[in-house]
Amino acid sequence: MITYDAADWYWIIGGDESQLYASARAVLVKPDDAVYAAWGGVPSRIASMGELIDVLRERGVPPYHRVAKSTIISRLTDDQLTKAISIMTVRQQERWRAPDQPAVNADDPETLAIVQAIGADPAVILAPS
Repeated sequence: MITYDAADWYWIIGGDESQLYASARAVLVKPDDAVYAAWGGVPSRIASMGELIDVLRERGVPPYHRVAKSTIISRLTDDQLTKAISIMTVRQQERWRAPDQPAVNADDPETLAIVQAIGADPAVILAPS
């Protein structure tokens, strides 16, 4: 029997058995996928992709993990940080400074856009700690 590992698991989402979510590859695969067949386990059923994202985020599984803002800052050069601040709207700056939100979702569209706009690699800057 395979031991549950959220980072290497398969899910049937919303009862649709025509595809499964493969967390190790962060993609949807068909039931005849060779890697899935070799895995040999029984996939879990989950109500929705939103619920699955919550499960993966709770367990820190990329790309659905959270990254501490302090970690992001430490991974940026001084020039990149200066550029990021200069392109943020006032609302984005206030959101970034919010003390009740010390981390951001690694798949957050605004964060991804800013990281890309400053020429940094999101895979590096938003990688799990």
